[in-house]
Amino acid sequence: GTAVTAPILRYNPAIIAQAFATLAVMYPNRIFLGLGAGEAMNEVPVGYDWPGPRERVERLKEAIEVIRLLWTREFVDYEGKYFRLRRARANLYTKPEKPPPILLAAHGPRTALMAGKLADGFITANTAKPDYVKSVLIPNVERGLKLANREKEGFRRLLLDMVIYGEDFEEAVRTSRFWAAASASRIPYERELYDPVEIDAIGEQVSDEEFVKSVVYLGSSDDIIKDAEKWIKLGFTEIHFFCLSKFQEEFIDLCGREVLPYLRETYP
Repeated sequence: GTAVTAPILRYNPAIIAQAFATLAVMYPNRIFLGLGAGEAMNEVPVGYDWPGPRERVERLKEAIEVIRLLWTREFVDYEGKYFRLRRARANLYTKPEKPPPILLAAHGPRTALMAGKLADGFITANTAKPDYVKSVLIPNVERGLKLANREKEGFRRLLLDMVIYGEDFEEAVRTSRFWAAASASRIPYERELYDPVEIDAIGEQVSDEEFVKSVVYLGSSDDIIKDAEKWIKLGFTEIHFFCLSKFQEEFIDLCGREVLPYLRETYP
């Protein structure tokens, strides 16, 4: 699944609905749709003005409604503030017997609340630290579930775990520096920042210490297991590791040999 795509400007939610309906037919029970409120660096270069946080959240809410309608009805009319459908023929493509789950990216209380109300799960990254996740994100997700009279059971909690991996610490950090600006939260979502040169310049201002602190350095299978268990104990049902360094193949191999067997046995 996507982690995540933004159905607010450059990608119309009707097109996303069609694409993921097709994927769900091709790969039943394997696909999920991860959605988020977007970033200026992806939207502004193709000609859109960057809206404020409130409008982006409103657009995201409407997009979810549009996608679900197109997955469950044959002809759809929809009149929203930002999106409109006029007798949209959802029967132009094959719909899956079971629509794929929608997971919503949540990095603040507003989107966490929306995830609980509207989505089938939520996604956050380890740039949001455990104390913040525990005190802000999870309570708002659960509040959203309660307001919508929905059960916690079956609600997916997915963590995007951004990892600097390598047996040699300095080499691992050096080959991960491309991600410094984004990982260290130097690119705020509300800012209209999209110039790659400016983004690179911001990344150069981030020290190695700040960069490593913003994500996590893991140098062994024991490190990976301890890191995963930290998030499992917070209630996350899925952890998607994102290796930032050049040692992706080594990381995957180590996880396959030592990490996943342990986690599968310990947390069946």
